[in-house]
Amino acid sequence: VEGRWLRLFDGHINVNFYGITGGTNPDTTISSISDRIQLIINYAAANVRSEALVPELTKGNTIYFPNGEYILDKPIFLRSGITIYGEGNNTIFTADENVTYDYMFKNFDPLNESEYAGLFFIHLEKFVINGRYCIKGPDCNSPANVGGIYFKAISDMVTGGFQRSKLKNIQIVNMWGHGIYIRGGDNSGGNFLQPNQHNIFENVIIQTETDNGNALRLSLIHISEPTRRTP
Repeated sequence: VEGRWLRLFDGHINVNFYGITGGTNPDTTISSISDRIQLIINYAAANVRSEALVPELTKGNTIYFPNGEYILDKPIFLRSGITIYGEGNNTIFTADENVTYDYMFKNFDPLNESEYAGLFFIHLEKFVINGRYCIKGPDCNSPANVGGIYFKAISDMVTGGFQRSKLKNIQIVNMWGHGIYIRGGDNSGGNFLQPNQHNIFENVIIQTETDNGNALRLSLIHISEPTRRTP
């Protein structure tokens, strides 16, 4: 039947609504799986109301991924106020074998920094992030320099950091790069108030395969000229 249809739903957003079914090969001639996931995240973020920088979580901000393998050919950019959850160890996000990006999930888009500045109230739960790196064996495919999750504080003295968020029951495996990299703010504009704070990590397991990456890396960029006192 031809026409346009409006989906009415109650509760979480199932990625099946967007034609994404883990473990199968949907038609990607129009958009890739990563593109569709990004559309869902953007839609969920639009359902989050913001008042005085504290998002009021509303219906439609929670994204549900059923069991299956979701191949990411592009990084996924997270947005404030959303929840992503799967069913456990059989909900797997896997790096594409021809991957060219650096991290699978991140908040920083160098082409659109202002839109992705600062993350509040992110909740990630019950899934696996697989970098597909392995050292030896006939089935090894080794995407170069891919990491799991990258959170970068951006030059915004109020909302620039990764804050008030929770990662629970997450496995990050087969990584060449860092499993999780939380990067602090720099001194842009003379401002150091770009904190990463008040976050909860519960039962997060990280496995890296080389010396090129850490399981968890925390860093703060602070570049300034030394101050000299006159005798």
